[in-house]
Amino acid sequence: MGWYEAAKDAISMAQRADNVELLKQILDMQKAMQEMQQENYDLKKSNEELKALWDVAKRIDYSKGRGAVFVIDDDGSRQGPYCTHCWEVNKKTISMHRRSASYYECPHCKAGVKTSLIFDEGSTGE
Repeated sequence: MGWYEAAKDAISMAQRADNVELLKQILDMQKAMQEMQQENYDLKKSNEELKALWDVAKRIDYSKGRGAVFVIDDDGSRQGPYCTHCWEVNKKTISMHRRSASYYECPHCKAGVKTSLIFDEGSTGE
């Protein structure tokens, strides 16, 4: 029997015994237990979000000029480039968009970076 069913049974008994004070205490206890259940759910959700963020954070690799960040996959491939500013401030991997052959820009924060600060000489990210 779970806590909810036990509380329901206790409420029913207190009602039959016509004990208003006991009924009030049981209802207060039930409310506190529901609040703890919600807090437990929220903490578990937050924990999962932090685990997911940690998984990405430990796979982050900066470009040679720190102009962008990449996420390294298990097979060693690099995903990105992502905005350095958005990663460092908000822990979000926002894809940089190519604006020209020599310039990338973040669509979110509008930070821009020269291609030469992202990719090795001669590489354009293709």
